[in-house]
Amino acid sequence: MVLFDTRPTYAMPDILASLANLPQLEILSLDVFITINISLVENSLRMIPPFKTLKQLNLFIFGECMEDELKFEFDNLWIFNILRACPLLQKLSIMVTYPKLHANQKENKDLGMFSHNELKVIELGGCIGNWYEIEFAMNVLKYVHTLEKLIMSPFWKEPGYFSSSWYSNVEWFQYGREMVREKLHCCETAGKAQLVLI
Repeated sequence: MVLFDTRPTYAMPDILASLANLPQLEILSLDVFITINISLVENSLRMIPPFKTLKQLNLFIFGECMEDELKFEFDNLWIFNILRACPLLQKLSIMVTYPKLHANQKENKDLGMFSHNELKVIELGGCIGNWYEIEFAMNVLKYVHTLEKLIMSPFWKEPGYFSSSWYSNVEWFQYGREMVREKLHCCETAGKAQLVLI
């Protein structure tokens, strides 16, 4: 198991290349701190090297400039790039801190043919009801045939391995969870994955 803090973000490609060369790496926890723009992280993760033995990935995305919601626009393709680079991955956990509800919700799009033969559990933390959460869920339900459980939760916590305080946004409980449920109700699924909305 490796725990890693990816500060500064521009060093991420080198860090990932070094970690990918660890021959028996099965569990990896990455703390990604975004100090300028999410695109720096997305660009780094588009070039992710293959992790041939990785079975569990915990990705914690901590934003230090979350006041401006435009700075935290996801492109779900980089998450699918991670999945492609980890063919034996069985569990993926992604937690986003300080989530903000985007005023301009985008249309959810089909990200194209994608499959994964090992992934069983996906946990998405820091959910609030944004378009990118729904888009990600729709695509993994449609293309990950082995998926057994997709858990979407509003809860997130502060950076640091010893942090014990959990937070959530009221928007999830007021309308976000129900909106996600409605959007995913008629979603095409590849297998028999259970959707859990906390």
